Amino acid sequence: MLPFATGEFLSAHKLNSISRNVYHIEGLIGGVAVPFGGIVTLGDITSAADVQWYIRHKYRYLHFHIEIYNLDTLEDATIYYGGTSVFFEGSDENNLANVTIDLNDTGIITPTPTVGDWYAITMDIDIDGGTPGTDKIHVNRIYESDVTSPTVGSSGASYSAPKIWAHGDYPTAAEMNKYSASLNYLYDRVGGGSINPAVMSNRSEHAWNASTGNESGMFLFHKHRYLHYINSDSNAEISDPSNVGDDVSLGSTGSWDVYDLDQIDWMTPGKIYYVKFATACAEDTTP
Repeated sequence: MLPFATGEFLSAHKLNSISRNVYHIEGLIGGVAVPFGGIVTLGDITSAADVQWYIRHKYRYLHFHIEIYNLDTLEDATIYYGGTSVFFEGSDENNLANVTIDLNDTGIITPTPTVGDWYAITMDIDIDGGTPGTDKIHVNRIYESDVTSPTVGSSGASYSAPKIWAHGDYPTAAEMNKYSASLNYLYDRVGGGSINPAVMSNRSEHAWNASTGNESGMFLFHKHRYLHYINSDSNAEISDPSNVGDDVSLGSTGSWDVYDLDQIDWMTPGKIYYVKFATACAEDTTP
């Protein structure tokens, strides 16, 4: 957005830079909201294949919400960030809810993560003295945020699309207040902190459950230009659920890669599409 200077004439060009940014942000929060990839387990969690999530680092704080039910004792629980232990819960504890880790704390992680890098989250939870089929662990959500405790907005404002200005228009209070109303509305939808949810690993793609006839994958609602993905299957591809557009091969990389979705002629904003045989994937605004 273009900056303003004291005493500067409010030109249509600069006012429109604000309007178009408000339209852009409203478009980003519209459409489908992606759910958190949680799991419920009735026993020990010791296999990374069972409990793997991925995050592309954007924000400082890593949040976990985990609940444990009916356990006599919890022997230990360890959370790993990219293979490094960042949290440990010792014996006789039975509540891991609302764990927050400061990723900028070099006492926890060295070196601290680089914005834009993908990293893996895995867990190792051992139960001591539980009752199979009764005792449960709920891994509800994992995400990054720019605040220690995200909160929802509370202004109760409604969205009011800002004016697109023409040369000679006079900026009245009513038109300028549309910016305030719209930004308050967007704040209510975003909340008191930006959220970057973890992407859950495609559990059907793990060695213990994979087969040549297994076409497990993930559906996405197209918002952003770049698809980030990781896979080790040469059959991985992007497909059109309506069977109109041609399939697009992603090949086998074994590491994180990026595909520019603007290259697909049938890929339009709001399009629901399917990514097959990928271990994990997500859209983002940058490659």
